Amino acid sequence: MRLPKRSDHPTPLRPQPDPPPMTTPTTSPSDVIGPDELSDRLDRLYCYHLMMVQWSLATAGRLTVSARRLLQTDLERDARSHLDTANRLAQRVIQLGGTVTADPSDLLYRAPIDSFELPDSPADHRAVLIRLDEFITSALFAYQSLFDLIGATDPVSQRIIEDLVATATIRLGEVRAASGAPPAREPI
Repeated sequence: MRLPKRSDHPTPLRPQPDPPPMTTPTTSPSDVIGPDELSDRLDRLYCYHLMMVQWSLATAGRLTVSARRLLQTDLERDARSHLDTANRLAQRVIQLGGTVTADPSDLLYRAPIDSFELPDSPADHRAVLIRLDEFITSALFAYQSLFDLIGATDPVSQRIIEDLVATATIRLGEVRAASGAPPAREPI
């Protein structure tokens, strides 16, 4: 099933500025990421987590009997976790003086993922886990990129990103371990 990709968005893609350089002994504190850029990047992560709420619920709703037994509870838990994380990120964006994306049609466009694809086969638990692995890996890359930009300049945002990295790393390990599990048999 092909769903929209970021490039399908009706509004033209906004050019992304080069990320600001990290603070090093040879750069000044003014070179560090500012609150506007930080709130924008946190908002992008907010969009990612809202997209993952939708993906988790849509995927859980499509699963067939054997895959449902294996994954439905985890996907529903993931949806709740992503919603909690999105709320946490939204609060931080507002604290920084930014605004969170309110237009649902902009969520995919702003999220750090290339596409929103549901697994082709709702009976194939491995296909679900492979796609989930791709999403988590993409998020980890975005978290690390932002963490490197923040440095020690914003300890509150830094702590949020550290928590997100830790949670995503644990979930990625669970997903990778489960992808090796044999599928449950369909009832006859």
